[in-house]
Amino acid sequence: MSANYIAARRLEKAGSGSFESIKRRLEYIAMERNIPADELPPVLAGIKRNTGPSYPRVIEFCDVHGISLDWIYTGDLEALRTMAKPQPEPTPEQVLKVKRQLSPRDRTILYRSIYERAKPTKWLARH
Repeated sequence: MSANYIAARRLEKAGSGSFESIKRRLEYIAMERNIPADELPPVLAGIKRNTGPSYPRVIEFCDVHGISLDWIYTGDLEALRTMAKPQPEPTPEQVLKVKRQLSPRDRTILYRSIYERAKPTKWLARH
């Protein structure tokens, strides 16, 4: 048996394909990607009734929003990983803007954290 098959069976036994699990995943991704709330009810209604004509609606929703059907229906974490959108590095201007919004106490904590991470370790000092 392949590792993928074993993982899929484990997810199935854990209830990852239940309506409630699928609903949670759809609500999570909708919140994360700012998908309008009115787009979810038709998709959820089709899944709950498990009716054939609603599947095109689910497929269209996933295509439009770049969501993996494997993740929605099974909770497959590999599929979730492939959907992840890389976050761009903040620009120096964005960092300075956030820094200016920090309280003096939070700035001190930030500076200490940066200093601790930048401080040479004993190993580096010897080499």
